[in-house]
Amino acid sequence: MLLQNGDTLLITAGGQVQRCRISKVDGNVVKLFDEAGSYRQMPYTILAKMIEEGQAVVQRNKEYDF
Repeated sequence: MLLQNGDTLLITAGGQVQRCRISKVDGNVVKLFDEAGSYRQMPYTILAKMIEEGQAVVQRNKEYDF
């Protein structure tokens, strides 16, 4: 799985969907900004597991597609 800066991450938790923008992938840490502008970090391995289990979806930023 390749995550890129600028991708949008949709996280489903508690029946609600939260949108986050991937700011930077720094080694084993993914840095995120949510819609309210709050900053947080998430371990890459946890995020990969959430994507595999369908709890998170990555929407590619077309600007960065090759």
